Amino acid sequence: MTKPAPHCRISLIFAEEAPIAVILRKGPSKWVEMIKWHTQEDRFEHGQWFNGRIYSERCGLSPDGTLLVYFAAKYGTRKRNPEYSNTYTVVSKPPFFTALAMWSQGHTWGGGGKFIDNKTLRLAYAGGGYTVTPHSGKTNLYMAPIREHHPNHPPGPLNIEFNLEDYDPDKKFRDALNPYPDCEWSGKDQSGRGIFVRSGVLYAIGKDGEELELNDFNPDAPMEMPSPEWAKVW
Repeated sequence: MTKPAPHCRISLIFAEEAPIAVILRKGPSKWVEMIKWHTQEDRFEHGQWFNGRIYSERCGLSPDGTLLVYFAAKYGTRKRNPEYSNTYTVVSKPPFFTALAMWSQGHTWGGGGKFIDNKTLRLAYAGGGYTVTPHSGKTNLYMAPIREHHPNHPPGPLNIEFNLEDYDPDKKFRDALNPYPDCEWSGKDQSGRGIFVRSGVLYAIGKDGEELELNDFNPDAPMEMPSPEWAKVW
């Protein structure tokens, strides 16, 4: 008997003030797709694919949903281009991975960050200390020393801070109890509507408690998508 194809994995990152979320769809293997979800109208903008690892728990959206900070690993990058390291923190415009700002790193101590407001980004770098990982409350992620930004990717209009205390990609939206059967993530969107993820499918809870399928991301497949000009500039 043929085994069913494995379902994709979904991570959600929410904007606090705008009805915007970023969906990181993972699979097959190390491919990751970025999708911008307009939660008020349940419209999905399918964006770029990344061949590597995105540490979704170290990502964050600006409150207005226009900028994403993410931490990524793409091993072999240094061999192909010595100016770039194998791991790095990036600021981009969803749903594109194209780097506006970048901090090259080369290891996985710290990395990523959280927007304090639309113009202030706090990174998980420090002279010492650690950042608390999401949902655990116990696991401490030791941070690397402060890094200079990549010369080709300055932080532009952003105010950059360091010594991030904890990541927060979905902390205010996630329900730790997971009340829906077999779901991998459950919580609410910005309007307070119940939502959950099961086997690569995103659901909402209707007024009568029924499960409403919003989108099945399993059929998505890696493809090339060039960045538009607006995603390359501040």
